[in-house]
Amino acid sequence: MLTPKRKASRWVIWILAVSGWSALGLNSWLFDHYEKKCPHEADEQDGFIYPLNKHGSIVYLNLAEYRTMQVAWAYLGGSVLGAFAFGIWLSREPKVKA
Repeated sequence: MLTPKRKASRWVIWILAVSGWSALGLNSWLFDHYEKKCPHEADEQDGFIYPLNKHGSIVYLNLAEYRTMQVAWAYLGGSVLGAFAFGIWLSREPKVKA
């Protein structure tokens, strides 16, 4: 007897797509924002000591901005891992109850 594959609802797919695109957009926006705002040389007196490399253009962030970038990267990584896990879950066949 063939078992049907799992099918995701449109809401679940929509939520995954929105979270993935928003994470990507947040990272892109933060890179551009900090590149325009932050100094291009380290300033230990003001606390700008954390480097952010955007394709060879290095700017220095303070601790709050650096932690914001870490959270944004974690959000992007979590979105990607969640999408992969969801795809694997969809590819498995559901258990058949006897």
